Amino acid sequence: MRVTIHQPEFMPWLGFFHKASLADVLVLLDDAQFTKNYFHNRNRVRTKDGWAWVTVPVEKSGLKTAINEVRIAETNNPRWREKIKTTFQTSYGKAPYFEDTIDQICTSIDATGDLLISLNVPVIEWMLKSFGLFPTVLRSSDMGLNSTASQRILDICLQTRATTYISGVSGLDYLDLASFKDAGIAIEHQEFHHPIYPQLYQDFVPQITAIEAIFQYGPQSAQLLAETWPRKIQKVFA
Repeated sequence: MRVTIHQPEFMPWLGFFHKASLADVLVLLDDAQFTKNYFHNRNRVRTKDGWAWVTVPVEKSGLKTAINEVRIAETNNPRWREKIKTTFQTSYGKAPYFEDTIDQICTSIDATGDLLISLNVPVIEWMLKSFGLFPTVLRSSDMGLNSTASQRILDICLQTRATTYISGVSGLDYLDLASFKDAGIAIEHQEFHHPIYPQLYQDFVPQITAIEAIFQYGPQSAQLLAETWPRKIQKVFA
C-alpha cells in the first residue's frame, strides 16, 4: 500500500497531484496548524501581467488553530465567491476547456459551508478526478492520533497499513528514517520536475494552481504529470 500525506491546500499546484498520482492512499493532514498567508486559503493564477492571488477570506484565529477549524469570513467579505469566479473568467476565459469546467468549480465554491475545509476538500477531490486520479482520500483528523512530527507521519502510515510512504521534497529534513525502517515501511521521495506547457500569456510561470492545467487540457490533463512530458523545469525549489 503506497501512502502519501499532504495538507489540504486551496486549489493546489501540479506538484500536489503528481505526488497523489504515486499513491494508493492520500491522507489530508487537516488537523495541522493553519498558516496565515500560505496556500491554505489562497493560490496563484496566471494573468496577462504575470500572476495574482485568488483568496478565500478567513476569520482571525489563534496561532495553534487547526486547518479544519478555520472559518470563512463571510460577514466582511460577502462577495468573495464572485471575486474568485471573475478572476477565473478574466484569466482563463479563452482557455480551450474553460466552459467545460468552470460550472463544476463554481458548484464547489457555491456549496461551501462555514469552514475552509468544506471548500478545500471537495475541490481537491474534484481536481483529482479531473486528472484521472482515484486514490482513497482520508483525513488525519479522523484517525485519533496525538503524536507529532515524524512520529505522526509514521502513525498515519501504520494506521493505513502502508508499505511505502511517498515523501515530499522536504521529507529528509524531518523524518526519522530509522523508525520507518524498523516498521518495515519503505520511503520514496517525490521527484517532481514541473512541466512547461503553453499558457495563455507569454513567458511561462510555474507553481500556479493546477486548475489552470484543467482549463487548458481538460480530459488530457494527466499528461502533465507524466514522466514523458517533453519540456520540464528541472528544479522548482532552490
